[in-house]
Amino acid sequence: MPPKYHFILSFFAAFIMLFFGVNFLFCLLFFLSSFFIDFDHYLHYIFKKKSFNLSNAYHYHKNYLAKELERRNQKSILMVFHTIEFMFLILILSTFLKIIWPIFLGCLFHIVIDIIHELTMKHKKYKRVYSLIFYAIKTKRIS
Repeated sequence: MPPKYHFILSFFAAFIMLFFGVNFLFCLLFFLSSFFIDFDHYLHYIFKKKSFNLSNAYHYHKNYLAKELERRNQKSILMVFHTIEFMFLILILSTFLKIIWPIFLGCLFHIVIDIIHELTMKHKKYKRVYSLIFYAIKTKRIS
């Protein structure tokens, strides 16, 4: 899903929570985490292209990533912050540090929106992998 839609949906969700009396800091952390979880897209670009240009990273993911994956006959992509293992780590941290709880919920909100978006797309050329373990097995990185 394009970043602007994540921004709008996350802002709207945080605003509704604020409207219903949820703590401002909680809402802010929820919003920021549900939007900035996509930082892994930028890290993916840095790793693949050896460039830190944020604008180019955005255009790469928007316009060229699907074509590159198709050219390499690759049907899936791993975004580390979107995995169940990362979410499990944040959930465990949130049991010890309550300040992490809105971050967990924001990331979960983002991933649910991504899954819904992916399920509704008819012509998606690749699928996001939601597990590091599954990705490692699928790509035979673990023997």
